[in-house]
Amino acid sequence: FIPLHKLDEKLILGGGTLISAIAFHIYLTDPLPSIGYLTLSDKYMISLYALILPVLISMIIVERLVVGQKHQAAEHINTAYAILSLFMPVVTFFVLNYLF
Repeated sequence: FIPLHKLDEKLILGGGTLISAIAFHIYLTDPLPSIGYLTLSDKYMISLYALILPVLISMIIVERLVVGQKHQAAEHINTAYAILSLFMPVVTFFVLNYLF
C-alpha cells in the first residue's frame, strides 16, 4: 500500500481505479444480450469490485484517523486491509462460482 503521508494520491488512484473498472464492465457487457444469470465476466468484475471497494473504504477510514492524529490505529487498519485485499477477490470469485 501507499504510505500514510500520501493519502491524497491514494484516494485519487483508488477512485480512478473504480471508475476504470466500471467503464470496463460496461464495455464488456454492453454487446451481450440481457440474461438472467451471471456470466464469467460478471463474476470476474464482482470479484474486482470486492478488491477495490474495501480498499477505498480503508483509505477513507485511514484518512479520518490520520486527520485525528491517530497514526498507530491508521497503520493497523492499513495493514489489515492490505492483507484482506489479497484474499477478498479470490474468496468472492469462488463463492460466486459455487452459488451461481
